[in-house]
Amino acid sequence: MKEGRGYLTCLIGLPPGGRAAWTAELARGRKGKDAGALRRLGRALSMLGRGPEAAEAFAKSLALDEKSAEGWAWRGEAHLLAGRREEARRDLDRAVKLAPQWPWGRLLRAVCLLTEGDPAAAEKELSAAGPTPEAVLVAALLEGQRGAAQKGRDALDPELEARPTGPLFAVRALLRLGLGDLPGALGDLNKAAELEPSAWILMQQADALNRSGFYRPALEASARAAALIPDSPEPRLQAANIYFDQAFYPEALAEMELAVERRPDDAALLSRRARFHL
Repeated sequence: MKEGRGYLTCLIGLPPGGRAAWTAELARGRKGKDAGALRRLGRALSMLGRGPEAAEAFAKSLALDEKSAEGWAWRGEAHLLAGRREEARRDLDRAVKLAPQWPWGRLLRAVCLLTEGDPAAAEKELSAAGPTPEAVLVAALLEGQRGAAQKGRDALDPELEARPTGPLFAVRALLRLGLGDLPGALGDLNKAAELEPSAWILMQQADALNRSGFYRPALEASARAAALIPDSPEPRLQAANIYFDQAFYPEALAEMELAVERRPDDAALLSRRARFHL
């Protein structure tokens, strides 16, 4: 099953309440100047796609309290969301060293290891984290990466009966894609988007719609994701690729320019834009 930063954003994503919840957290965080307030501010900024501001808030927070496991973990989470795996691993290693019994540090490090393609090490982190609702998601994705997507899906079915949530439907959709069940995956993603329309879920929905031949609804889902994380290049890049697949080259280039504007030093984006021009 395809690995990538999607594992992380599926695990955390935007909480119930979506963008409004993180925007409210942003307002609360701006009112305080202590390390805890700055940590919360950094995480809110990160979830809203405002990476440079998040980095500044985390730096100030850790300068005030360098022994905060949460501070290192949330900055590691932000690095993962931005695709900076090496920096994420260093921060998460430090978080776990400071608080080895704290489940979230272990879970985030497990996710980081999954994005690096190391399911064996990720499983050890999961065992150390203990049973949590989020651990169920990571465990299912772990099975998918091992090539046992059906086993992961079977583990999720009773969870979905007990508590049908957006992330659970979205993870089952990933596993169904691994099994070649595109219609089932699209059905799960449609349910996930109804329950919890986070940016990541909407982008996964857009991908499944595009694979199914529904490119206009796919573009609409990408646009909804872009509205949730306006400073992130990812939804714009997705829209550019959808337009390109349909041979709408001027529209594809326009979306690609918007993506590059949001991260002008990203080598992968610049390379992709060059291929578009060719």
